[in-house]
Amino acid sequence: MSYHKLHLVEKLQVQLSAAIGLAAVYFALWPIYRPADPHAPFALLAQGHVARLALVVLTALLAGIASTMLTLKSRPEGGLLVTLVTILGISLRSPQMRGLLWAGEGGLRLNATMIIEVVILAAVLVAVAWIIDRIRIIVPSRALWEDPISKLNRQELNKIQETSLISIQQPGLIRPMLTMFSPKGEESKLPAKVRYRPLTAGVLTLVGGLVLLVITLQSTDRGQIIFALAASFGLSALLMNQLLPTRVGAPAWISPMVAGILLYVLAAIAGTSDTPNGWINYPVYARILPLDWFGAGCGGAVTGFWISMRMHESRILENLSSPNE
Repeated sequence: MSYHKLHLVEKLQVQLSAAIGLAAVYFALWPIYRPADPHAPFALLAQGHVARLALVVLTALLAGIASTMLTLKSRPEGGLLVTLVTILGISLRSPQMRGLLWAGEGGLRLNATMIIEVVILAAVLVAVAWIIDRIRIIVPSRALWEDPISKLNRQELNKIQETSLISIQQPGLIRPMLTMFSPKGEESKLPAKVRYRPLTAGVLTLVGGLVLLVITLQSTDRGQIIFALAASFGLSALLMNQLLPTRVGAPAWISPMVAGILLYVLAAIAGTSDTPNGWINYPVYARILPLDWFGAGCGGAVTGFWISMRMHESRILENLSSPNE
């Protein structure tokens, strides 16, 4: 199968699966997650809704299994993206944070529970990635995505001066990270700056995402928050992977969760006013919900990385097939 058909099948699988998952949660399953208070935001630990948080975690894990089976002809990031977009359906239903602030919540306690929830969701993100890897190990290789770049050798890439993607070749989402720290075989021969390039790209994705978020996050409207997160980290991940090409995306797509923790810490240090209308001046960045960082932030970062890899592949394979080469 030509890479054009590979990319088309991959795109259709991911887009259709993401649309189905988002619609299922947003329309059909929302009554299961809906809080008793219609004005309450989906900040679960802050309101003591541990059982509802456990339900969201279970949904993410089941979505990870289903999305993997629906996107076998996509690269592993496709299944992860579908899972994140599915959970985004819950986040899109949430009211604004001011419901909590009106009730007198805020300050250190609120931000501490937000941080704990982000850490839990970050662990869920890693667990979903691990599930995707495990399923793809079990499924016969003929049913999986055929990576067109992994079939190329160094000589072919040198021929077209495209050696930037010579990096860790381990397939999957989690295994390449483990290989980066404990290289074996061909990976052990890579220079340190090449082997650790994913970490550099991840840090720059974090910094770039925060800078873009400052520019794009201009109101507390829920739609604007979701857009700002997805656009900021999506664009940042895409640009950094173009500047520092790497086939290992984990540091990039986990960076929004790190950003969320940093901003909640900043909000806790800044403190809040004790006046009756003090909630009005509560920082906009602190009104982003943990589930927003998970669905919109990480979803945007995975999308940016996914698009960038497709761009690299198209350019390299077009150059190889050029009659002038």
